[in-house]
Amino acid sequence: MLQELYSEFICPKEQYAEGFDVSLQINAGGFPKTKKIKKTMDENESNKIREENELIRVERAKVTGEIAQRISLFKRNFLGAPIRAAIKAAIEGKPIAPAQVPYRQDEKYWVLNPDKNEVQVFFAINFTNEVDQALARVMLLEFQSSCRTVKTPPSVTYFDKEFP
Repeated sequence: MLQELYSEFICPKEQYAEGFDVSLQINAGGFPKTKKIKKTMDENESNKIREENELIRVERAKVTGEIAQRISLFKRNFLGAPIRAAIKAAIEGKPIAPAQVPYRQDEKYWVLNPDKNEVQVFFAINFTNEVDQALARVMLLEFQSSCRTVKTPPSVTYFDKEFP
């Protein structure tokens, strides 16, 4: 996933920040630069450079926006990498080893590939706030009951108290 989505941002291993398994860097020196308007320039030259600078600013905003979008999705892509790998393997008809991903304290998910063309994802979610627990209970019970009317719904199992 890292090489596929972030290859141009990955630092060499010797430059990783201490205590981290990967470090990303953005080379801002490669962004388009505006030109300076000199006092010795006539009005036509100054206007031409202003127009060029405006186009450069628009291009730079586009490039930085795309980079910001990709970096902002890093956590989602990183935590979803096992699911992505399992789906790719299922498409290719290859089995994969089960994966357990802890993504929050007391919460994790598992990715399983029981058949060559099937992927199953199980989530263990811990709601500590009483309001969150009540909302989750209503939502999941409603989801379970609505599954009775849908022809091929995803499997949903909800436990109020302890996991059996």
